[in-house]
Amino acid sequence: MAEMPTKKTQLVTLGPGDWQVRYATSARYDRFPLHRHDLYEFYVHVRNASLYQIEQRVFPLRPFQLVVIPPHCTHGLVSTGPLKNYERLHVQVSPRALEQLPCGNTSLRALVDQYCQNPLQPLLISGQEFLQLRDLAIAIKPPELLVTPLEQMETIGYLTAMLSRICHVLTNAGRGIPPRHSPLMQAVYHYVREHFAEDCSLDALAEEFNINKFHLSHRFSEAFGFSVHQFVLDCRIAHAQQLISQGEPLMTVFYRCGFNDYSSFVRAFTRTMGLSPRAWRDQQSAM
Repeated sequence: MAEMPTKKTQLVTLGPGDWQVRYATSARYDRFPLHRHDLYEFYVHVRNASLYQIEQRVFPLRPFQLVVIPPHCTHGLVSTGPLKNYERLHVQVSPRALEQLPCGNTSLRALVDQYCQNPLQPLLISGQEFLQLRDLAIAIKPPELLVTPLEQMETIGYLTAMLSRICHVLTNAGRGIPPRHSPLMQAVYHYVREHFAEDCSLDALAEEFNINKFHLSHRFSEAFGFSVHQFVLDCRIAHAQQLISQGEPLMTVFYRCGFNDYSSFVRAFTRTMGLSPRAWRDQQSAM
C-alpha cells in the first residue's frame, strides 16, 4: 500500500511581544495621547467615542467600526473631555505573527497590507460579529499568564479565530461593497466624504444621484446607522479640528468646512465637541 504524503505544518511560536488583545468598558476615560508602535492594530469602536486620528487624518467613529492601523503609524482618539462608558476592543499583532498564523493559503499580512494601501470608510461589522470577537478576546489570557504548552496552543487558536473574522471583513471590503452597503449608498458616502464642504443637503444629493430624497435618506440611514445630515456634520467638524490645529483663523474655518455662517459653525462645533471652537483651540494650545 502506497504511503500517503504528509503535509508539513509550520510550528507557530509567539512571544509576549507578538500580540496583545484587550476588551474593556470604562465608566470614565480621559487618556488621549497620540502614539505609535511597531505592531498592526485592529481597533473596534463599540460606543461613546466620536473622533479618531491616523497620522494627519481625523475622521468620525461609528458604533461597531473597525479601524486598521499599520505599524509605525501615529494614531489615537481625539476628544476634548472624558468619555463616559467608553467600550472598545483592540487586537495588536506583530508582522512576524501575522506571517506565521495559519489561514489556509492566504497570507494574513499581505491581505492586511493590501487593505491599508486603500482603506475604506467606514469599515463596519455587525453586532453579531462583534460579540464573536468579544467572546474570543475574553477567552484569551494575557501573554505573561501563559504557562503551559496547552495554554499557548489554545491562545494561538483563539487569536487565529479573531484574525480570521477580521480578515473576512477586510476581504469583503476588498471586493468593493460590504453586503449591507449597496453600490449606490457607497457612492453617496464617498461623495459626501469628498464634497462635505459643498452643498450636501438631501435635495442636492438626490439631484446628484437621481434618486428620491426620502428614499435616499432612508436607505443611507439603514445602510450605515446614521443620517446623511449627521455624517455631513461629523465630516465638517473633523475637518474644522484639523484646520484649527494647523493655525487657521476661526473666521475662515467655518466657510472652508461648508457652514453658511460663523454662528451656525459655533453652535454645531459646541454641540459636537462640548466646547466652542475658541475654547477648543485654547485647550489644544495649552496641552
